[in-house]
Amino acid sequence: MVSLIATQGSLFDLQTVLDYGQSIINVAQELAKSLMEQRAISTKTIQSQMNRQFHGTAVEGRL
Repeated sequence: MVSLIATQGSLFDLQTVLDYGQSIINVAQELAKSLMEQRAISTKTIQSQMNRQFHGTAVEGRL
């Protein structure tokens, strides 16, 4: 693994890191809307938002 990192520079390219960060921000904004509207946030709601923002499920390797 170390040799792989040394030859490629990093594990992730900058765009991947930025896309991931933006997806996390989008999830947080959607959950904040629910809180401001005094709606309960369930694990199902969080999972649904994560799946939507990451265009797939954790099982599919999207997170």
